[in-house]
Amino acid sequence: MVKTNRKIILALVACLALLGLVTMAIPRSSAQAWFQDSQWSETTYTGYDEYYGDWVNAYEAGATAKLAVQVYNDWGTDFTIKSAKIEFDWGGEYNATSFPSELKAWKLGIINFAFTVPSTDVASNAVLHSYRVKFFFVPQDWSTLVYRDPAQYLGTGNGVNLVFGSLSTPVIPGSVKISLINTVANTVTVADPATYIVNNYSGTVTFGAAPPINTQVYADSKYGDYLFSGDGTQTIGYTDYNPVVVDSVTVCIYDWVAETVTTLAASAYSVDYETGKVTLNTAPLWYQYVYASYTYEEMWDTGDYNFAVYSADQADANAMHTTLDAKYDAFDLTNWYDLPSGTIANLTKSFASYDLGWDAYNSGKFADAKTNFAAALTELQAAIDAYVAYNQALENANVAENEAYVANMTAETALTIAQTANVTKEGAQIDAQTALLQAQAEQAESEAGKADSIGTFYILIGIAGLLVGIGVLVFGLTHLIKKT
Repeated sequence: MVKTNRKIILALVACLALLGLVTMAIPRSSAQAWFQDSQWSETTYTGYDEYYGDWVNAYEAGATAKLAVQVYNDWGTDFTIKSAKIEFDWGGEYNATSFPSELKAWKLGIINFAFTVPSTDVASNAVLHSYRVKFFFVPQDWSTLVYRDPAQYLGTGNGVNLVFGSLSTPVIPGSVKISLINTVANTVTVADPATYIVNNYSGTVTFGAAPPINTQVYADSKYGDYLFSGDGTQTIGYTDYNPVVVDSVTVCIYDWVAETVTTLAASAYSVDYETGKVTLNTAPLWYQYVYASYTYEEMWDTGDYNFAVYSADQADANAMHTTLDAKYDAFDLTNWYDLPSGTIANLTKSFASYDLGWDAYNSGKFADAKTNFAAALTELQAAIDAYVAYNQALENANVAENEAYVANMTAETALTIAQTANVTKEGAQIDAQTALLQAQAEQAESEAGKADSIGTFYILIGIAGLLVGIGVLVFGLTHLIKKT
């Protein structure tokens, strides 16, 4: 069946997908290696889908999709996550259900999403959908302030020079902080703002008293992001970065005629923080330029093109197809011709329905695929039942044969025991007869001995009697002689 080739293809695709996941998990050296990994959970199906010809994360329409995104902070400074969302190509946009409000430097965080998958009328099941995960954050250091010069070196004091410069212009009024470094004592002192004057137009710093020898002058400052040039009518400009942090905007007018930098009152303009649009109430003149300093939200994003929305029939057909593959794999078909004829007949029907379902699924006819896969499952189960029944009957026959063999062996053993007992009995009888004969012989011998004793006794008596008689005779003759 074509199934073997298909398994090889699936294995190769799975390996490539695994390689892609491993590659995603390797930290990159660039600052964009924020998204370390992502994982969809509780999917209807995850794996290679022949219909799409790709690896998919699929959910049935109406199900709850869940995504966990692992974020790594490699900025070297803590930052605050302002928001996170996931956007799909069908126009769906879903906010994160949870995320860390603060993420420490060199630490991992998890952003979680959960949303209801729309119907296939909104998100077609005919194609795979792309999505992008975005999260917005503000690093908690100087880099959050757009156009800021951190610790800019202005010069070294000689005890005479009062003017140092120059800072990047236009300097945002009130943003300068001067630090004095004593290179001999290795001390750092923050200068009192009252001891120097900043020219926001030229960027120079003038001290009231000259910094001493071996004193280095450094300055932190913010300078403006150019919005637009005045022409007497234009009032709208846009920041280079967005979204802008609420209430972080400072708008200034750089006037090259008056050579001044003037901060506008917050009431003199409005800001669309999402787009960075700045609208002035009064249009600046042609020799005036509009600048702004602001904090903006950094935004990083990642995405993929593997989200599938299943219809109910598609989900059922896919589940049946997965079940079929597992059952086919579990069925030992290596000895096909040794299977009982009933099993072979059911398997043949199952394969035929499977192929029809496979063709229907690949054509997007999911209802037909479901019907054919169901028929394939029914025939496969019948084949399995027939195979089990056949094996059970074979096992019963083997058990009966074994039982008969054991019974026969038992009978033969009993016969052997009986024969052994009979031989023992006969031996006992012979021994008894031998003992009886021996006893009789001993008795006869005893009786013969007794007879011999009695005969001897009687002979002795006879001899005694004879002697007595002879004595009497002698005695009589003696008396007779004496008388004569």
